[in-house]
Amino acid sequence: MKRMILTLCLLFMTSFGFCDVITADADGYGNGSVISTAFEGMTLGSAGGYSGLDGMVYAWEDGLASTGSSVFANNLSFQRQWSAYITETEGFALRADFDHLADSAAIDIIGDDSSGDIGGLYAYNSNGDLLGGRLSRRNWDTERFSGRKSTGALSILHI
Repeated sequence: MKRMILTLCLLFMTSFGFCDVITADADGYGNGSVISTAFEGMTLGSAGGYSGLDGMVYAWEDGLASTGSSVFANNLSFQRQWSAYITETEGFALRADFDHLADSAAIDIIGDDSSGDIGGLYAYNSNGDLLGGRLSRRNWDTERFSGRKSTGALSILHI
């Protein structure tokens, strides 16, 4: 299983023609706090079929955080790690669902060890169809990948 640390910055434009930016940052929340619904305009969750995964997202302190001291975590014993690949029975990923359709989304993925972690950003529409994505190269200790997906139209419902 590949491991990575995620810092999330999500952007979207509303249908009213003005730009609305949502930034999700785990900083400012206590270690282990549930932050799934802490950000106006979106809900964070964990997707995948890993045994014991509860679907919630937590703040977790980690020295590799890109914007401060905390990262997005899950409830498993390796809280700050996420999978790069998901199937119905293995792997798990951070998921962000927008309250309104977005035209752009971005995420920072940071390698946390010397194994060469891989991460990705995949955007989906309201039907669950993959709109496109971007897979990182191998990220070594503290190397950062900033993935972005723009569609040019308000079509992204979740990443």
